[in-house]
Amino acid sequence: MKQRCDLNFISVIVRVRKHIMSMLKIELPYKPFLRQAQFHSSPALYRLFGGAAGPGKTEAIMWEGIIKCLRKPKTAGILFRRTFPELEMSLIRRFLEKCPRELYQYHASQHIAQFVNGSFLQFAYCDSERDVYRYQSAEFDFIGIDELTHFTEYIFTYLLSRLRTVKSGITPSFFAATNPGNIGHGFVKSRWVDKDCKEHGYNPVEYDFIPATLKDNPLLASIDPDYIKRLENLPEQQRKALLLGSFDVFAGQFFTEWDKDKHVVAPFTMPETWRKYRAYDYGYENPACCKWYAIDYDGNVWVYRELYFQKSHNLDAEKQAVRINELSAGETYEYSIADPAIFSPTGMVDKFGGQTIAESFARYGIMFLPGSNRRVDGWNLMHQYLWHSAEKMPRMRYFFTCRDSIRTIPALIHDEKKPDDLDTDGEDHAADVDRYFLTSLHERSSERPKSEVEQKLAEFLKRDVVAPGAFNEFYYGRRG
Repeated sequence: MKQRCDLNFISVIVRVRKHIMSMLKIELPYKPFLRQAQFHSSPALYRLFGGAAGPGKTEAIMWEGIIKCLRKPKTAGILFRRTFPELEMSLIRRFLEKCPRELYQYHASQHIAQFVNGSFLQFAYCDSERDVYRYQSAEFDFIGIDELTHFTEYIFTYLLSRLRTVKSGITPSFFAATNPGNIGHGFVKSRWVDKDCKEHGYNPVEYDFIPATLKDNPLLASIDPDYIKRLENLPEQQRKALLLGSFDVFAGQFFTEWDKDKHVVAPFTMPETWRKYRAYDYGYENPACCKWYAIDYDGNVWVYRELYFQKSHNLDAEKQAVRINELSAGETYEYSIADPAIFSPTGMVDKFGGQTIAESFARYGIMFLPGSNRRVDGWNLMHQYLWHSAEKMPRMRYFFTCRDSIRTIPALIHDEKKPDDLDTDGEDHAADVDRYFLTSLHERSSERPKSEVEQKLAEFLKRDVVAPGAFNEFYYGRRG
């Protein structure tokens, strides 16, 4: 299957070469490696190439754009990096150095290459989420992104809305390359690696991940054999991400303690005497999250239920309250804690006359207490509860049914300006809920049920005076 993919792609290049040679006697200076050829020949609508450092990701992205423009006249394509300096130093510089100049004219002020067959390839960046509106009225036959994990999910999904065509013989397509890590790690891993994305319209069959490592690039390995050694000398997380292409650990990860084998467990029946709690983070256009916690006799936290409202659900506070009550039926809680922002007036009035989100929940019998917004203190507590060693299990674990916690918490990264805090551009709602709960919890545990002996002893100790005869009665009853 791999050889056939390679041959299919090579034949495409040959046809392009023949077409160009008939006009200009030019041959494209690109011979893809095995993994690059598999990426080029994949029929998937959404393709992702790479994982590790060094397999020729940027090269593949650039030539995929060039060849698409050459195959079909009047093709409109665009290639992205997150910032303009990154764009200029990688895609633009590489394109100007390697693509034969006889094939195009480059308009530097617009960063557009106009090809001889009427196709154009635009080089663009999207430094902030506001930048997407520069492309609000644009449409492209293909979109390519280098280092996709540097982009937020919002930027990614907005740019996809610009992918459309009415041209005969052209199928719109998206392709990208990336290393693990950074702000978009979570959604990239969910869509391409784990394929467990729950966004409306997501179809895992349309997504193809072609993993590659430095060993798939024999040219780099021969020219710079010490590059592998430099990667091997990196700290463990960076080494696994850049050398092995692992999406489970990566540089910049905020909760480095996370280990799925340690923190995720199969659901089990909990003793009725374990104390239970709820915590909640409100969202309407953004995701909302509610979690249920139980504390065992040793003070360990078990996250046993989760309700995650994707932003596409657009459920108001009343509908969220109804769903939370349905899942809470038959249970009692020590207390319920929530984002303190829900206690601020919103300027809106619900059908009961409540002016805050907290009041709306209270109408449905859900009495939230305001959580603490001391973010760093909360994250420090969460680090402590997630910490583990060879001898000690973590103090907080999650039932595997809490899929969105398991998906988003390990994908969060540090804030570049405040390293003790996490980057709030990430999907941090599930982590915020844990933070509210842990800052309210401090050091608590459920009281272990007393044995019959302990109960009798406690009854005798309640007396003002305990006579020797009473102890004889106690021990006599114990022998009986």
